[in-house]
Amino acid sequence: MRLIISNPSILMALEQVDLLETLLAVPLEISVTDFLYDRELKNYSGQKLRELGLQIQILEPKMTTLATTHRQNFSTLCRDEAYTFVIAKMANLTILTINPQLVELAKAANLEHCSLSQVLNLMLDHRLVTQSSLTQRIARVFEMTRCPLIRREAEEFLSSMSS
Repeated sequence: MRLIISNPSILMALEQVDLLETLLAVPLEISVTDFLYDRELKNYSGQKLRELGLQIQILEPKMTTLATTHRQNFSTLCRDEAYTFVIAKMANLTILTINPQLVELAKAANLEHCSLSQVLNLMLDHRLVTQSSLTQRIARVFEMTRCPLIRREAEEFLSSMSS
């Protein structure tokens, strides 16, 4: 699977609980837009993440215009999500998203998408982290973040682990 991360909040949440490198160890091609990389990762841990396999998808000028149109039509999309949608559509990538509106947009465009919970389960499936450790870390995400979309994803994952 070729996965593109749609929102910097996903990266920040995983980094806060030392799961970003674990994400990159999942046998997937994982990428971000060049816009997100330059703004959020390049001067932070970008080179290390690239060495671990993070790919960069280049946003071309015509894609920016399309993304702007999508943002106008879908008010809850952040710029990163709009850029991700356009790149995913053109490069046939699966979108890792926490935004329900982006899920609906992806469905309407027949694009594959997945949730953070699905990716966390892949970490477990590939035995990159124990269930106990992952549950503890995601509980910390729930406590630490103010992002309601990340909190919802964390809550759903924790609920699935307790049932």
